[in-house]
Amino acid sequence: MKKIIYILFIGLLLSGCNKQTDKTLVCNKNEKLNENDVFQKIESTYIDNKIAFANLDIKIVVSDRYVEYINVLEQQLLESYNEFRDKDGVTFSSIKGDSDIKVLIGVDFSKINAPIEALGLINDQSTYDDAYKTFTEMGYSCK
Repeated sequence: MKKIIYILFIGLLLSGCNKQTDKTLVCNKNEKLNENDVFQKIESTYIDNKIAFANLDIKIVVSDRYVEYINVLEQQLLESYNEFRDKDGVTFSSIKGDSDIKVLIGVDFSKINAPIEALGLINDQSTYDDAYKTFTEMGYSCK
C-alpha cells in the first residue's frame, strides 16, 4: 500500500511540473528626441519561455516648436510601421492629439503564418531572457 501511495505521490509531483508557465516582461524607455518627449512601453508575454504576445505603446509629445509639423510626424511614424499593418495576428492603431501622437501595436504570435521580427525587436523565437537582454542593452528598464 505504501508503494502505491508513493508512486501516486511521485506521479502527482511530476504531472505538476508539466504545467504551462506564463511570464510577462514589461519594459519602458523615455527619451528626448529632437526636443520631443518619446515614451515607449513594450509588454511581452511568454508561455513556456516562448513568446506568445507582444504589445508596443509609443507616445510622442511634440514640443511647441514642432507642433505645426505634427501631421508630417504622424505620417512618418505610421509609414515606419507599415509592414506590420496587414499581417495576420497584428493589430495596429494610432491616435493623434493636438500635441501628441500615440501608436499601439499588438502581436499574437500564434496567428502569424510566417516568421516575423515584431516591431524590429522581437522575433517569433525570442525567449524571456533573450528579450530582457535585448531591451536592457537598448536602454529600456525592464521588470
